[in-house]
Amino acid sequence: MRGFLFNILAMHHLYIIYSKKMDRYYVGQTPEIAPRLAQHNAHHFKRSFTKGAEDWQLVFSKECKDRGDACKRDCLFGRCVQFEKNFAYIPIFGIFK
Repeated sequence: MRGFLFNILAMHHLYIIYSKKMDRYYVGQTPEIAPRLAQHNAHHFKRSFTKGAEDWQLVFSKECKDRGDACKRDCLFGRCVQFEKNFAYIPIFGIFK
């Protein structure tokens, strides 16, 4: 089990998953992508938006320097994805710098 400080300082990933069933995207951050994707598909998060489907697929990921950086990008990117399914324009806002 990893410690609290390790989780804050360790490299994290910003990720976007897509469900064809729901035709929706979900933006999140995690230290390890593969286990997190499996958790989404297994409905591990009972109150999560992702519980409505089991066909989530990774469509994008980006390494971030730490959890704080990943959370900041998650917040910025998540807001943009809410308003626009085609997120190709997002780099204009500097989220991926």
